[in-house]
Amino acid sequence: IAGIVTADLKRSGRFSPLAATQYADRPADLTQVTYGSFRALGVPHLAVGQVRAVGAGYAVQFQLADVYQGSQLLGSSFDVRSGDLRRVAHHIADLIYEKLTGEKGAFNTRIAYVTARGGSSYTLVVADSDGYNPQVVLRSPLPVMSPAWSPDGTKLAYVSFENRAAQIVVQD
Repeated sequence: IAGIVTADLKRSGRFSPLAATQYADRPADLTQVTYGSFRALGVPHLAVGQVRAVGAGYAVQFQLADVYQGSQLLGSSFDVRSGDLRRVAHHIADLIYEKLTGEKGAFNTRIAYVTARGGSSYTLVVADSDGYNPQVVLRSPLPVMSPAWSPDGTKLAYVSFENRAAQIVVQD
């Protein structure tokens, strides 16, 4: 989870997370933080958390702190199934991003794209915002292009030439 949150925030271009090798402390909770050591590294904010196995799933907890004030800015807990750990990591990155920038994050979203091989094979793919978990929606020997999400994110529209003429296809 930490790796996904770190990668999301770094990819935004708004943050420069420190590598774990750059600090000695490894707190899982804000009560374990020695703020002075993080201040010495010039770290303005610190996210900590832990994951515990609970039944058939996990309890994921995280906190965000202002290092210079020594205070918690944000914290939350989630009970998740193992298949939802990536989604929860993206959600945590969204919460941190919004708290620190005032703008909504988009890490817990999906992207749609088309791959083309030699002009004879087209594939419409949906994946996590970081490209992980790709799922093929359509394979076609004819062009597929311009995938676009509905405003509520529940439908995907694209242009298909499967009937030998351009047509807009919408699917859940």
